[in-house]
Amino acid sequence: MAEIMRTDEETGMRKTNWYGDVVRKHWLDFHVNDWVTEYVSNVDPEEQARIFADAGIQAVGIFFKDHYGNCSYTTDIGHRHPNLARDYGGDMALAVKDQGLRPLAYFSVGVDRHTGLKNPTWQMRDENGHPRRGAWVMERGIGGSPCINSPYTEKVVLPEIAEIAERYPVEGFLLDMATWQVMMPCYCESCERDFKKETGEEIPKLSEDPLAFNYRMWRNRHLYDFHAKVRRTLDSVRPGILLADNIAYSVHFPDPPSEDVDYLFHDPASGGLYPLNLSFGARFFTTTDYPYEQENVPAQGWGDCSLRPTASLQLEAATNLMNGSTLSLTDQPYPDGSIEPEVYQAIGEVYAYVKKIEDVCRDTTSQPYVAVLHSAASHWSRGPLAWSVPFQDAIDAVEAPGLRADRSWAHYVGAGHLDPIQGAHKALVESGIHIDIVNEDALERRLDEYAAVVLPEQIALPERTTDLLREFVRAGGGLVATGAVGTRNGENSPLDDFALSDVVGVSLVEKSPYPVGYLKPHADFAGNSRMHNMPLLVDGDCFHIQAGSAEVVADLVDPIRSWLETDEPERFFTSQDRPGPGNVTRPGITLNRFGDGSAVYVAAELCGGYKRTNAADLKHILARCLDLVIAPERRKLEVDCPPSVEVSLRRKGEDLILHLANFHAEKRDVGTPAVEWLPTVGPIPVKLRCARPKAVTLIPEEQALDWTYDDGVLNFEFPPFDIHTCASVGLG
Repeated sequence: MAEIMRTDEETGMRKTNWYGDVVRKHWLDFHVNDWVTEYVSNVDPEEQARIFADAGIQAVGIFFKDHYGNCSYTTDIGHRHPNLARDYGGDMALAVKDQGLRPLAYFSVGVDRHTGLKNPTWQMRDENGHPRRGAWVMERGIGGSPCINSPYTEKVVLPEIAEIAERYPVEGFLLDMATWQVMMPCYCESCERDFKKETGEEIPKLSEDPLAFNYRMWRNRHLYDFHAKVRRTLDSVRPGILLADNIAYSVHFPDPPSEDVDYLFHDPASGGLYPLNLSFGARFFTTTDYPYEQENVPAQGWGDCSLRPTASLQLEAATNLMNGSTLSLTDQPYPDGSIEPEVYQAIGEVYAYVKKIEDVCRDTTSQPYVAVLHSAASHWSRGPLAWSVPFQDAIDAVEAPGLRADRSWAHYVGAGHLDPIQGAHKALVESGIHIDIVNEDALERRLDEYAAVVLPEQIALPERTTDLLREFVRAGGGLVATGAVGTRNGENSPLDDFALSDVVGVSLVEKSPYPVGYLKPHADFAGNSRMHNMPLLVDGDCFHIQAGSAEVVADLVDPIRSWLETDEPERFFTSQDRPGPGNVTRPGITLNRFGDGSAVYVAAELCGGYKRTNAADLKHILARCLDLVIAPERRKLEVDCPPSVEVSLRRKGEDLILHLANFHAEKRDVGTPAVEWLPTVGPIPVKLRCARPKAVTLIPEEQALDWTYDDGVLNFEFPPFDIHTCASVGLG
């Protein structure tokens, strides 16, 4: 059994554990209501374990407690499913272990219908005192949410976790919904009492309340406290059991990971573009120095009895692997516990594909090039009390008669809060640029290794972060900042000007009163880019600025008239919002030299606007901004590829591994695109700044590639490929 992972005092890096080495995992998604009479009545654990092993699965996650609060094992203290036919959890764990696979325990924390109904005073409450997640939960029997700050943790969660750890040979726990819960404000008796005791204040009810951000930080700290309690419980029973909490310390909760968790886990594929979702999550996880896993769904989405094409699942697995993630595929057994053979045929095909490339993907780290800052302070400042609203809307829509909800993960988890980061990620990976998504902690650890940093509408920046970025640019780094960047400090207090005003060379005058704006690039800025030579619409807030030391390289053009300027009833005419002759123009994009480096400022919500509209011109603008600020000697990687190809550069020992993955989907405007066949793309030329290599080898073909090396730059070409390809650049 591996030791619990802790920070190495000499290196500051996380010690590894087995979780990062076990690539092919599987989770049995098995929430079953009390009225199911045939629950686990048709299960042969030994046969299922053999099926898992034959499919290439290495670790299996078993549901020990579900959202209904039902335990699937012969508990002495928990709420056993009333129709439990056998010790399902325990028998499955033993059978899996007998097959040489690692058993893992799933445990629902944040949703427990049984406990919520039994103990109404423990329930999470909204600002009106109603049970959090609404009465529909009780009406439909979906689940309830006892607050982890209530006696629920000490009286239910910890004893049940201890019981499982003591009785069964599980090697790791995955907690669920605890982090989701913390992301929502709670007004239960325990939260109101504790917040009042610690601060002397009532819990605010509006995000605009000056106290709301302080409450958000207070609420977040309780997640760390909760993880510490679980860790102490596990250590007291059986030290060495690994711990994770679904979505904790992911892009949706971008605070630094707790020392009390051992791996990070996220189930981001809930509809939409699965490869894009997985790439987004992994590029943040990879900067934490923790082992991480992203779960994927063979079905169209959670809860569907369907099976997507194998090519889709192989592409998504490759996307996970090339960004350093281990992976899992989930399955929902039938209520009687039986499983669908066709699903495991597909999983076997995917994992056979994974086996061919997993060795080159394991034990790698992302090679720093361009960092996209996902500031935790900025993230929480966007709406410290607003997280429950879009989440509730999405769940309600699922239950509404005749409706099919927007089940994309962006809507499912917080709606527009992530638009700027998602937009920057999508724009840059579609431009063939290798990026990391970093929070303040990760940025500080490796800032000097990056060529450039992008600040996509990061409105709240701690003073230490701005100080580090200032010195980074002064020393030769590149910076691209957009929108209301740094107009608040790390405590979410408004500032009179941009925190990095001196670095970008402009001052803030005011926010534009218009809901949209237009960027009109100058000829030198547009260069050879594919952006159009016309005013380019940005869907989002724009800002009036005054250029100081900065050079104006694009104008900001207002619409013809403001929707705010007339009291007359609106009359339709198509030119209403278009830019036109005689409109006021202001600085829209500026370039400033600062010390030995350069900084570009874009006076609009460029990244969030790209996420919302997918307007290709905005993507080209962002890529061009990076061109301007990355010094030639820091230009590490250039890949001439179509937008469908994603690029990832990893380091494995002394060697560099360059990955390409090709996304191609059918024409579809609803649901999840299906990838049934991938067209061949390539050849694809590459320029990589590195030491002179000993060899360049195509993986997994073990084919030596032709290459040249000139003035510190390696040139080679990827041959045509369909799903994924990678090359090892041997430097050791």
